[in-house]
Amino acid sequence: MRVQQEVPNRRHFTRREFLRLSALISGGAVLAACTPVAAPATGQGGAANAPAAGPVEVSFQHFFDSPELKATFDPIFASIEKETNTKIHSIPTPYNDILTKLLTMTAGGTPPDLTSAASDWVKEASGRGIFLSLQDQLPLLPFPVTDFMPSRLQDGSFNGVSYSVPIDQGSTALYYNQDIFDKAGIDYPAKDWTWDKLRDTAIQLTVDTSGHTPLDAGFDPENVDRYGLQGVVALHRVHSIISSISGDPAWYDKDVTKVTMDKPEMLQAWQWYMDLRSVNHCTPTPEQALGFSDAAGGIFPFGLGKYAMEITWIGMISALKLDGVTIGKWDVAPLPQGKGTFATSGGQHFAILKDSKVPDKAWAVIASFLEDKHMQMLGTVGAWTPARTSMAKYGQPVDGVPSRFMEAMIDPVAENGFSFYWYLPGYTEWSAEIQTALEPAWRGEITAAQAMEAFYPKVSDMVANRPRPGA
Repeated sequence: MRVQQEVPNRRHFTRREFLRLSALISGGAVLAACTPVAAPATGQGGAANAPAAGPVEVSFQHFFDSPELKATFDPIFASIEKETNTKIHSIPTPYNDILTKLLTMTAGGTPPDLTSAASDWVKEASGRGIFLSLQDQLPLLPFPVTDFMPSRLQDGSFNGVSYSVPIDQGSTALYYNQDIFDKAGIDYPAKDWTWDKLRDTAIQLTVDTSGHTPLDAGFDPENVDRYGLQGVVALHRVHSIISSISGDPAWYDKDVTKVTMDKPEMLQAWQWYMDLRSVNHCTPTPEQALGFSDAAGGIFPFGLGKYAMEITWIGMISALKLDGVTIGKWDVAPLPQGKGTFATSGGQHFAILKDSKVPDKAWAVIASFLEDKHMQMLGTVGAWTPARTSMAKYGQPVDGVPSRFMEAMIDPVAENGFSFYWYLPGYTEWSAEIQTALEPAWRGEITAAQAMEAFYPKVSDMVANRPRPGA
């Protein structure tokens, strides 16, 4: 979902689509800034919004046009149209092209009325002044605003003003292969697991092609048949891990004017996590993981039993239900406990364009989409997990697998959600610098401190001088 960013929390997709969408969180372009414009409160009057004899057309830019997503959204849209006396005119746009096309349409005087906006660029678009403020509309919803997961609601705000509303959430958890644990006689990951317990278990469950574990003499780290753990390396996913281990989620200062990742406890957390690959040999390097993925023939390696555990996002749930998956029993657990608990999540938002010709009707579509019945439809068809805490339970697959869905995927975000406050203009560039500098560290060629030295000066300057729309 999918990415992540977080990226959309889709429930039916191919492995290649999953990897492509996950990579989008680090893509994008830096755009010039302008001052955001607050919208007047939408009401029932105004010539542009006068009642019409027939349905009022509301143009909606989104990426919900693939067969699996149409199966989800078409029935919801049909219900919304009937309820709001509207006709939703879809403007299908590839996921990674939405912002570019949105800005082009807006500059050309033909903006859509509504758009779907991803976590990683919704603040940038809000800061450019192309969205209406929804601050006055949120309290009018038929449920308390506090029902939104706090971090997801914060993702859609800019300078303290909500310019969009979240519709879903894509969190991260620990997947585990119950058959592998049963065979080894090891208890399943518990809620009170520590990161050291995770490491020790991952070492026990890693075996090379000769059946040796990293604790055995003769273990061959170049020929591993099964890893005990596959851990994420993308910044937006690894954030909750490093923050938990170090007890500190602040990679930047509150106003995002300087980098604060050079703190000793944070460097120690990075090194501990990197040592899982280069010292403990219980999780693959990115290159080794790619080799496993390529050999899997379109199926996630975890789904073929190549990883005993994997830390990844909510979207892999549906991937484990596709044809070709050979894994038997599996479930999900919360991430281990460290010095702090910080659950990260991303997803999609809906926003109204400032130059919408029918802002009242556009808001009616959003409000209807967020109603209980449509949130339930969004989840139970196996598509996305609603961003409303009370509705999130409908994101669990109807077959009941994973059984610990709420405990692992929802409760941590609802209780300890942390918003990516650095998803701001400039983030794409400075995050790319960090990722590049970390690559040799993931392979064990340099230390975490050396990687920090490689990116810190440049990224510090980029953060200090980042674009600040509306400032």
